[in-house]
Formats: sequence, C-alpha cells, structure tokens
Amino acid sequence: MLNMNKKSQVPTLLIFVIALILSGVALFAMVSFNNRLNRLDSSSSTFSELHSEIEFNQQYVTEQAKLITEETISTCPDCSSSNLKTKFKEISAEKESLYRYEGSGNFYGKIRNSEFEITSTEKNSYQLIINNLFVQSKKDSGKIIRNFALCLEFNYQGNFIKSCQEN
Repeated sequence: MLNMNKKSQVPTLLIFVIALILSGVALFAMVSFNNRLNRLDSSSSTFSELHSEIEFNQQYVTEQAKLITEETISTCPDCSSSNLKTKFKEISAEKESLYRYEGSGNFYGKIRNSEFEITSTEKNSYQLIINNLFVQSKKDSGKIIRNFALCLEFNYQGNFIKSCQEN
C-alpha cells in the first residue's frame, strides 16, 4: 500500500511543476505584450502631438497675417498698395521682435524679403497673398512640414472678410 502512494506522488508533483512553468510563461507573455503596446501607443501619441502642433502653427501664421493686415489697413486707409506693403513690413517686424515663435516657419522671412502682395480689388477690398509658406513641427525623431499659400481678403476699414482662393 505504501508503495502505491509513492507512485501517485510523482505525477502529482509533475502537474504542480508544469503548472508553475506555464504560469511563468503566461506572465512573461503578458509583460512583453504590454511593452509592445506601450511602444505602439507612444509612437501614436507622438504623431498625434505633431499633427496638433502643425495645425496650431498654421493657424498661428494665418491669425498673425490677419492681425498685421488689419492693423496696416486701419492705420493707413488711404495708402497705395506699395505704401501698404511698406507699412505691412514695418508692423510685421515689430510683431516678430515681440512674439518670435519658432513654429511660424518662413512667414516673417517671406515678409522681410517682400515675397507677398497686398492688392486692391474691384470689390472694394484688399487681398493679402503669400505663396510658398511652410510650418513645421518636430518631436523626437518625427518631423512634419506643411506647405501652403495664404490668401486673405479685407474690406477698406481693415476688417477680415474671408479667405480667398487663387485661380
């Protein structure tokens, strides 16, 4: 009888050892899978932050252009297009020195180099056109550059009317 109990203890002990090994393997698989998910979540988060920042940067450039143009037209309502362009450059230089923002890309450079137009239209309005603008966003090894053109229309009092499309 004693001999029979010893034979049954070996398989019971093996079942216990195998259960411990399988539990260890399962824990290892869960931990390594969680790390892979964290890396995927991190890269997704980085892309999301880059996208949000690039959207903000483009909106920043657009709003700065509106503010500068509104101030230009309201301070010089009877000026010619060339005088408005000069006044626009002066006001943008002041704004740049006060609010220098790295994400604004080549916006202020285009203005300094006179690569923009302020024209009077037959609809009693002004148009500001700046082509080949870019804004960028960098984080870790990720980088996004967005190219766009800016075309804004203002009334003669300097109030923003709408964004215009170039033909």
